Amino acid sequence: MRKIIGVGVILAIATSGCHSIQRTIDKATGGPMRMNEEEAGVRYLDIVCPSNQRKDEIVEDRRKLLELYDQGKLSKKTMLSKYDEKELAYAKIDERLTKELTDTQYEWPSTVRQLTVELAAANLEIVSAMREFLREGGFTKTVTEENKWPDPYPFTEEIKKTGEKASAVRSALRLPARNEGCKAGKRDLTLEQIKKLQST
Repeated sequence: MRKIIGVGVILAIATSGCHSIQRTIDKATGGPMRMNEEEAGVRYLDIVCPSNQRKDEIVEDRRKLLELYDQGKLSKKTMLSKYDEKELAYAKIDERLTKELTDTQYEWPSTVRQLTVELAAANLEIVSAMREFLREGGFTKTVTEENKWPDPYPFTEEIKKTGEKASAVRSALRLPARNEGCKAGKRDLTLEQIKKLQST
């Protein structure tokens, strides 16, 4: 959440523990919020925690679809159609994540700026690959025509690359690994905890 106070001052409210970060912006241009490393850590987790949780939910949803099909509770056609819907939902998460990473209202610190650009680009590669796959018929067409699941999963390399880029961003910001620092889809570390973590 951001609230503009007066001219050239932004008060960014961190969601955990109601800690606030006050930064000045260029009064002449109304330029972006220039984040230091602690603020960047807060923003990064606030962006990726909900996205990662939703992606994990989609992976679990896909597993359940296959399980229901194996149990005879879903037809093959229905299962594949729903599976493709989950794939599209995954792509939309990465689209939104990319927009937030490249939001020009925020300026990442120099230590991580290029890395966020690379992560955003890697996310767009996944989005592009998934959307192209779905335009061509997705799993519905592939599995129906070939009578088997693609092996390996079509986007394994793209997802691996994204994971590597995300790890590089976390490392540069001295943040914990993907499954740490988040709880129930929200950032679980306070600003003070992030500062402490980054100082060690």
